[in-house]
Amino acid sequence: MTNPWIRSTWRGLCALLAFAVLSAFATAQTELEWAASGSHPQEYEMGGDPAVAPGTDGCGFIHSITEETNGFGTWMTSIGAAPYRGKRVRLTASLRTADVEQGALLWLRVDDAKHNALAFDNTEDEPLTGTSDWKEFTLVLDVAEEADSIVFGSLLLKGGEMWTADLKLDAVGSDVAVTSSPPPPVSQSALFQRFLGVWEGNIVSTQEGVDENMVWPFRLEGRPMLGGEGVLLEGSFDVPDYKSHHWSLCLLPDSRHGGISMLEATSSGEVNLFRGSADESDPPAVTLEARDVIQGIVTTQDLNITFPDESAVEFNTVFRMGGRLVMTQRTVLKKQ
Repeated sequence: MTNPWIRSTWRGLCALLAFAVLSAFATAQTELEWAASGSHPQEYEMGGDPAVAPGTDGCGFIHSITEETNGFGTWMTSIGAAPYRGKRVRLTASLRTADVEQGALLWLRVDDAKHNALAFDNTEDEPLTGTSDWKEFTLVLDVAEEADSIVFGSLLLKGGEMWTADLKLDAVGSDVAVTSSPPPPVSQSALFQRFLGVWEGNIVSTQEGVDENMVWPFRLEGRPMLGGEGVLLEGSFDVPDYKSHHWSLCLLPDSRHGGISMLEATSSGEVNLFRGSADESDPPAVTLEARDVIQGIVTTQDLNITFPDESAVEFNTVFRMGGRLVMTQRTVLKKQ
């Protein structure tokens, strides 16, 4: 699944990386307890109070502190949902950026007692990049009766600096429209949970016209994404005479197309966007396709994901250029 490449939009890359360590804060709204989290929080300095006025010293901030960042950092907090159950809440905040590589955004999530997302949204439709002045953003979600906590924060993807100020969370009437998409179906959530845990095995690559297969040991770890809307798989394999190759896969519900999306990214900065569906069998089978046009030639990757048993997963990919078979890859992993 590593060649050829399809460039995804920033939305896709953000979705791939948008997960964080889930934690609950037993605090009232007037006693917010902020925490640093994200995929690579050690690559950022985070702090401050996002509720102060824009331009005030001490507002919330996220600064990348390494020459090269590999993920994102989020400055987040949580409040109890009890006062808002059965109501609609609105999160507003102003964001400012400096030299942001990929994007800075605001996010909001409503969780149940088991940290499953009941509702989730972020501002990935309007990511701030580069250097920008203060801009206000708004997110609106419904709070279900079974809600336990409301979690929110700001997020910086890749390098740069961002500041958050004038953050407010309040209840609003039904005349204010929600900004989120519906949560994934239960069947999709169960599918994504199958990928959780640590997996090890081999990638076997067969190139058309070459007799000898290439075999690379591979280790992958599956973790829930921010909001529980999908699963992120991260790992690496060593390519002989090259270097360690870091690999990330993300499976997400694709509400716009009525199926599933998978985003793939590597340490080389390349990204593939797959779309497809999962059948209703037990265990389920996932069928996905990625398409691109390179110098006028249509390039496709057809991917099938199956579960031979409860402790195994298999990825089979067929690469074609101009309809001609170029390469196949078979990855078999066992849960550790």
